[in-house]
Amino acid sequence: MKRIIVVLLSLITCYTFAQKSNINDYLKGQVPTTENGSVVFNKTFSVPGKSKAEIFSNLLEYTQGVVKASEHKDYSKITLQDAEKGYIVSNIQELMYFKRKSWESDCTDFFYRILITCSDGNFNMKIQDITYNYENDMNIKAEKWITDLYALRSNGKSLRKDTGKFRRFTIDRVKQLMTDAEKAAKE
Repeated sequence: MKRIIVVLLSLITCYTFAQKSNINDYLKGQVPTTENGSVVFNKTFSVPGKSKAEIFSNLLEYTQGVVKASEHKDYSKITLQDAEKGYIVSNIQELMYFKRKSWESDCTDFFYRILITCSDGNFNMKIQDITYNYENDMNIKAEKWITDLYALRSNGKSLRKDTGKFRRFTIDRVKQLMTDAEKAAKE
């Protein structure tokens, strides 16, 4: 029952982000990169009053829901879980729809890794190793597709048509994943 609620909350959150987002949410600096140029979304969340074990348990259940919702059983799975150390690592593959109508759709296979580290009163969540398989012949790394250099026009005030949709939808999905994880940790 909890998993169904998490999936429904995910859909509602996605819709909410789509309604509230504006162009500034996708411009310069919105896709974080490390010193070596890797795209890594990284955030630490405070969960006051919760122990490491409680946070781990809630986030393990949340991550299992994300894996199950992906419907790509061959790739999507939790690859590491250690309650004592507070680690959860999962690989996810899901379809990212840019346009979805009964007569036409535009989507990509979206791959990413979630790394969660739990401790008393907080947890850290990273989303990294992002790649896209677009139109079954373009395997694209986020570093060469959604960073400022590749996704923004030269004036920096708008998105490129080809790469911009990947940047927008990726940012929205990451926000959704992190918001839902924070809610799950606090349950």
